[in-house]
Amino acid sequence: MTLARLIAGTLEVYVTVGAVAALFLLGHRVERPDPVLARSSLAVRALLFPGMLALWPIFLRRRLLGRLAPEERNPHRDRAGRSAV
Repeated sequence: MTLARLIAGTLEVYVTVGAVAALFLLGHRVERPDPVLARSSLAVRALLFPGMLALWPIFLRRRLLGRLAPEERNPHRDRAGRSAV
């Protein structure tokens, strides 16, 4: 087996698994991390599909661990959080 066939086969498996994972996550599980997306149209979900296809390991891992989207941390938010408490 040549290196090119190995790379092409690996990419094919990655995209196939990514398509299945993206359809699963966009179809049934999108409302948990973002309630606004639960009411989104099919067009919005179609726009999200390529990104989910490429980054499916991150989204699937987050889903399996039951984590929501990470909260942004920066000096401004850290300072605002401390002064509010």
